[in-house]
Amino acid sequence: MKAIRLVGLTGLLLLLLLGLGGAEAQVPTEVIPYQATGYRFKVYSPGTTPGDYGSETFDDSAFSVGDAAFGSGGGCPLQSTVATTWPVNTELVVRKTFDLPTGATNLAVMVSIDNDVEVFLNGVNISGGLVAHGWCPTLDQLWFAAPDSLLRAGNNLLAVRAVDRGDESFLDLRVLLDAGPAPPPTVPVGVGPYGVAVNPAANRVYVTNYYSRNVSVIDGSTNTVVATVPVGSYPSGVAVNPGTNRVYVANADSNSVSVIDGDSNTVVTTVPVGSGPRGVAVNPGTNRIYVANGGNNVSVIDGTTNTVTATVPVGSGPSGVAVNPTTNRVYACNWLINNVSVIEGDSNTVVATVPVSHLEPYGVGVAVNPGTNRIYVANLYGSNVSVIDGDSNTVVATVPVGSGPLGVAVNPGTNRIYVANGGNNVSVIDGTTNTVVATVRVGSYPFGVAVNPGTNRIYVANHSDGSVSVIYDPPSPTPTPTPPPAVGGTVDLERGPSAASADAGDSPALPYVAIAGAAAAAFAVLGGAWYVRRRRAR
Repeated sequence: MKAIRLVGLTGLLLLLLLGLGGAEAQVPTEVIPYQATGYRFKVYSPGTTPGDYGSETFDDSAFSVGDAAFGSGGGCPLQSTVATTWPVNTELVVRKTFDLPTGATNLAVMVSIDNDVEVFLNGVNISGGLVAHGWCPTLDQLWFAAPDSLLRAGNNLLAVRAVDRGDESFLDLRVLLDAGPAPPPTVPVGVGPYGVAVNPAANRVYVTNYYSRNVSVIDGSTNTVVATVPVGSYPSGVAVNPGTNRVYVANADSNSVSVIDGDSNTVVTTVPVGSGPRGVAVNPGTNRIYVANGGNNVSVIDGTTNTVTATVPVGSGPSGVAVNPTTNRVYACNWLINNVSVIEGDSNTVVATVPVSHLEPYGVGVAVNPGTNRIYVANLYGSNVSVIDGDSNTVVATVPVGSGPLGVAVNPGTNRIYVANGGNNVSVIDGTTNTVVATVRVGSYPFGVAVNPGTNRIYVANHSDGSVSVIYDPPSPTPTPTPPPAVGGTVDLERGPSAASADAGDSPALPYVAIAGAAAAAFAVLGGAWYVRRRRAR
């Protein structure tokens, strides 16, 4: 058994919530499924939707009746499920009644949308207004929890307004009971957060905002944005040298790297690099910065002079890049040809090429554990992670994760690997066993992920909802045979198994740590407190 210390009132609340007496886990009940039938709906011109459409007294007798999903058709995968046409550049209102049993609790509305959505339940807005979204829709991408006080035995009314802003439109949803709590609060940042990097020494987190063309600086102690730094066009990858407190941002459309001084939060210089830079990584020991350029090469920047000292040819379409400072090896992911170039940092030459699965094109999907000399590559289309042995330059394991993995990060201290999946969650891999031990729900369309090993906080950039999820993964203390004492002491916890290959788009994956083999609690996505969820029965 593992031990996690619970102190004072927090420990008391957690013990009460967990129900250590061995209560049975609640199973989510699907009240309205995806592709449900019998919606009442109407299409409106932009800006003409009646303001009272969510009211229970609103007259929808003139609405048409149709089935979900609603959409325009197009190239996004979920468009194949469209049953009712919804033209682009219009607004759509759908209304549906449903019955609940007496004592119903924990209702959540899970929405898949392109572009924006607003949700009412029994006349009350539960989405907090219109929630903006971009890119292709995914299942369960937005989660809106309803207060139990809104739920009533018998008839209930769901009303949804969807807004399309061009290209493709899509709306589908499902309603769950006993869904557990919604993902806890996140840190709002700019538009289209993409890459994330951490300076553990300063406890600062740097988030590139692709469409805002700036970098949000988060104070890791308060989880608040303390500065916003303008950079180049379409900032993508980001990396930090903790020793110099310099932050490096790859500007994909400016063909440059912005160098930010972490003390003043200002850009002190801009370094021209190759075309279409995406990924960036730092070797703190040599003060070298490596930039993966779309022109099939890696630029090497001297951090002292802020000049490019070498350009290393690699494979086709390099995107992600990572460094092992212990071995001075650099790993560049060539997504167009599904392999990884291994660069020797002393000579700036490619010394090996490692074939992997289907790579990802976004420049955040490779990470290194210097302690084990293992390299982790997120394979977008394979929905898995390749594990490369840095000694032999061979793939020693392939770990199934969620759908569409994009970003990956490593905590060397705990040997945990965190993989951001397009299905709105993070897979947690045990580096010793190469198995997924938990799945953590986060925001919409997570891209980059980074770890502060000093605080065991994991930061996930949610590209579609302009936020960063903050996950706390407590380290595993030394096992103790002592039984659980009174509140304020130590409660024995043991991590349980998890479905390593569960597709996050199919159902809300419920991460957990098993409590005395009976109840279970989620990894806490922090909003300043523990959030607890019981394990779903399988």
